[in-house]
Amino acid sequence: MFADFTDKIKTTEDKQLLMDEINLVLKSLYQNTDMYNNVLQSTIRAWVRAAITQDLEVTPDKEKYFKSLLTELAKLEEFDIVIPMDLSQSGLERIFYWVKDNIGAGIVLDIKIDSKLIGGAIFMYRGKYIDLSMKKKFEELFGSVYSNLQPKTAQSVPASNI
Repeated sequence: MFADFTDKIKTTEDKQLLMDEINLVLKSLYQNTDMYNNVLQSTIRAWVRAAITQDLEVTPDKEKYFKSLLTELAKLEEFDIVIPMDLSQSGLERIFYWVKDNIGAGIVLDIKIDSKLIGGAIFMYRGKYIDLSMKKKFEELFGSVYSNLQPKTAQSVPASNI
C-alpha cells in the first residue's frame, strides 16, 4: 500500500521530510476539517497529496492510515555512505538503485560529505564497515614510504670501544 511513498524516498533527508509532512497532516486531523484540507492542499508536496488521496479511497480510517505510514517509514534501513563531495541527482540515483538491486528494497541512503577522503567512499551497513577511500589508500602507500624516510637514530657506542 505504501509503495508510492517508499519508492520515491532515496535518502534520510527525503525520509525525514516525508515523515514531517505526514505528522503535520496527522496533527491537522485532530483540529478541524478545514485545517486538514488546508494542510493537504497547500502545505505538503503535490506527489504526497496525490498518493494520500489515492490510498484514502481504499482506506477510510485516516488516523490509522497515517500512523501505519509513519511506522513503515520508520522501518526503512539506513545505508551510510561517506563521500568527498556532493553527488549530482543522477549520481545519487545510480548509487541508490545499485544498493537497491544488490541489497534489496527498504533502504535509504544516509550520505555524509568528508572532503578529506580525496576520492572513493566509505560504506557502512548493518555493522559492516568498508573503506574504499583514496585517503586510506594514500595513508597505506605513503605511510610506509614516510616511515622508511625517517632518519635512523644513531646508536650509542660505549666509550671503551673508541
